[in-house]
Amino acid sequence: MRYSSLTLACAMLFGATQAYAEELSQEATEGYIKYRENVMESASGNMGAAAQIISGKVALPDRLAMHAQALQALMTDLPMLFPAGSDFGETDAKTSVWENADKFALAAETALGKAKAFNDAVAGGDAGAVAASFKELGGACKGCHKEFKAKH
Repeated sequence: MRYSSLTLACAMLFGATQAYAEELSQEATEGYIKYRENVMESASGNMGAAAQIISGKVALPDRLAMHAQALQALMTDLPMLFPAGSDFGETDAKTSVWENADKFALAAETALGKAKAFNDAVAGGDAGAVAASFKELGGACKGCHKEFKAKH
């Protein structure tokens, strides 16, 4: 069977385009991993800052609302941060995130609910409610980390 040079050129171009698309896919996935790490580090930073305010170690009560709002925003749609295929490389995510996606989604939904409750408590201004809701949010974070985050 004879192939024209045009046919061979198209086949080579298709192969090169397909390899480039796979490379972009890998690059995009690595971007999601880095993005996820930054979002989670931001959430951790806001939790730590809020803890300093709530415990009275830092006298910046007017900043607590900013941290509560940021936590609620950062926890919105956490499963989106873990797309299929982003379970490789240097990631702290356990494979259980993808193997038990429904359970992970439920844990993420619980954390978001606790973040909303914390934000509402901060807006309400009752120190007891703020402390209690912050403790519940921390518990939701720890529960999710226990199940879905690797320890290093």
